Amino acid sequence: AWRIWVAENSATAELDFTSGESAELVLFNGEDLDGWKEVKAFFRRPDRGQGGGPAGWGVEDDKLICFGGPNGHLRTRASYRNFTLNLDYRLPGGEGDSGVGLFLTGPDNLQPTCLEVQILHGHSGDLYPVSGFQAEGSDGKLIVYRAERIAEPEELRDDWNSMELKVRDGTVEVRVNGQVVNRASGGPAGATQLTLLNQSTRVEFRGIVLSPLD
Repeated sequence: AWRIWVAENSATAELDFTSGESAELVLFNGEDLDGWKEVKAFFRRPDRGQGGGPAGWGVEDDKLICFGGPNGHLRTRASYRNFTLNLDYRLPGGEGDSGVGLFLTGPDNLQPTCLEVQILHGHSGDLYPVSGFQAEGSDGKLIVYRAERIAEPEELRDDWNSMELKVRDGTVEVRVNGQVVNRASGGPAGATQLTLLNQSTRVEFRGIVLSPLD
């Protein structure tokens, strides 16, 4: 009954499951989309992926897959406050485009109001304020369009790369393959949701683990 209530009320209720927790939370179980909700265009068809294949989100060989198709996103049903998020991503052929959305609140919209951490070869770690979201970059100035990353990590073009996002009291520090590449501040300090963005290309994820900081 509790799981059903959370699923039905997570978009509007103030839910924070990190208080008092110290253990890691595995956000993707490798089997299904339990704990996640897909937000998509109402006109989505299952044959609108690349090459006539599937579209949207699914699981394949223990990996969370964005198959492409019309834009949308996959968000957590629960909200989290002050945490480190670790994940691995792979861009098949080095051509994929996605992002991790932080500080997501409010009702579901096709275009989420959040701070996007870019996943794109050569630009992973760039920051974009989406749908009117406001944040300051590492220079303390308001991010108008994009905050480019401040370092150039070694990235693998057609293999797995790692991303670590440390979120505390509305700030975020971004690491790609262990190197700090960006920082931002000005986000809400309370519990918010996470989202993965579908930008119409195939992107693969694994090892999505959240570690509470308090």
